[in-house]
Amino acid sequence: MTSSQPKLSPAELVYKMIAAMTKLIDGSAEIVNKYENQPVANSIALKEMDSFADRELVLDVYARASLCFESAADHLMAFSCTLKEPAKTLSPYTCIRSLLESSALTLWLLDINIDATERVGRCFGFRHKEFKEQIKFFEADRVNTHEAQIEIDKVNRRMTVVENKAIALGYPQLSKNGKITGIATHMPETIGLVKLILNNESEYRLLSSVAHSYLWATRQVGFKIIEATDTNGQKIKAVKKHVHPQMVLFGINLAIPTFARVFWTIGKLYGWNMQEVEELLDRVFDEIGFKSSVRFWRQP
Repeated sequence: MTSSQPKLSPAELVYKMIAAMTKLIDGSAEIVNKYENQPVANSIALKEMDSFADRELVLDVYARASLCFESAADHLMAFSCTLKEPAKTLSPYTCIRSLLESSALTLWLLDINIDATERVGRCFGFRHKEFKEQIKFFEADRVNTHEAQIEIDKVNRRMTVVENKAIALGYPQLSKNGKITGIATHMPETIGLVKLILNNESEYRLLSSVAHSYLWATRQVGFKIIEATDTNGQKIKAVKKHVHPQMVLFGINLAIPTFARVFWTIGKLYGWNMQEVEELLDRVFDEIGFKSSVRFWRQP
């Protein structure tokens, strides 16, 4: 006679998945710290640095991507914290939104299917966008206009240096109607990156709508409709903050595979022990009950 395992309720499944997420956070941190988040000898990363015309530029790509990876990890930990008692109803989803953004950028820069030339080109595109965002930041200062202009001039000078370096290496300077619009390549907008790299456009739009306090999104994510009584004693419909287990599961099902992919990619390019990395991912995915089809590291 065989016995079947009792089916878990949504709440029980949430607690189980939170525990698995904690194991992923702790386990990945242990591996990252063991390697000091650095590439090892004979790794793809070091080979790219040694083969490219300007080693520092390849090093710069990996340094920037590592900071993006740290951002993804930080938002995953923040997401985990929002689920602990007293659980939050809306902030978990803004954490996941930031996790998707930083993960998509990391994976775009550290695409394992491109070479150092393409990688540096993407970083030039990223840096140009950063310069433009810095300028917008200083232009928004309507109080300290003189000081802001000094900073804008500094950014423009740095941007010119970077543009000249890219041109010297053979990268194109992109322009439209006589105005420079990019270096080497145009970096996709954030939602474009999420769509291109993660294939999570609809999920990202929901998370962004929560972040922007659009009622259609916040009501279904963090509230429930209840019956209440108004000051005249009349029965009315009202909304009350509520943690929906199904929405928490939605968030975890987004967060864990996304972070796992970033962590695995870092390990692959940095030459870490991939058996150790993949065994950790297998344990976490086993505990959650993820099917083999989502275990990207096992795909041919």
